[in-house]
Amino acid sequence: MKNVKINSKNLSRYFKRKTALFSAVCLLGIGGIGGSLAYLKLGTDPVQNTFMAGKVDTEIFESFNGQVKEDVLIKNEGSVPVYVRVMLQINWVSANGNEVSPIIPVAGTDYEISLNLNNGWTESGGYYYYSQPVKPGDSTGNLINSITQRGSLDGYVLNVDVLSQSIQAYPTDAVVAEWGFVPGNSSDSGVTVNE
Repeated sequence: MKNVKINSKNLSRYFKRKTALFSAVCLLGIGGIGGSLAYLKLGTDPVQNTFMAGKVDTEIFESFNGQVKEDVLIKNEGSVPVYVRVMLQINWVSANGNEVSPIIPVAGTDYEISLNLNNGWTESGGYYYYSQPVKPGDSTGNLINSITQRGSLDGYVLNVDVLSQSIQAYPTDAVVAEWGFVPGNSSDSGVTVNE
């Protein structure tokens, strides 16, 4: 091994060589990265991202047997989970369906209704809310076991309209903004679900 005297001239030469070597390695690294990026830019096809809006669509299913409407439920025909609420409008209408009587049918006298509120449904403010989001292709539980006409009004028949509304379940902030609470969440407006 050769003895080298360390002096400022040798030390300066040593650092110059190390700096030159480090600079050369950095330039090669930068050149390699730049070449790789150029190759990737030229060698890959563009990707087109297509975003589709969720579709909210529900359908009411019910059976009608003479003067008994029964087994009323709502099916999610859309592409996203939804919360569902239902309003019932019960009126006397003329036989041809063109005229609504100002006389309102009375439950227990003019008709008998059997609701199924132990099946995920709860009532609040004139609406029946289903407590869980309904996935695409799934249905709510049965809301109405049966509605049967008992009384009569001359020239009129009992008409029961089941009106459903649905809203995309997520984000829940949108549900709260539209309906004031998230169905089934007992911390919102005191609405709870009977289990």
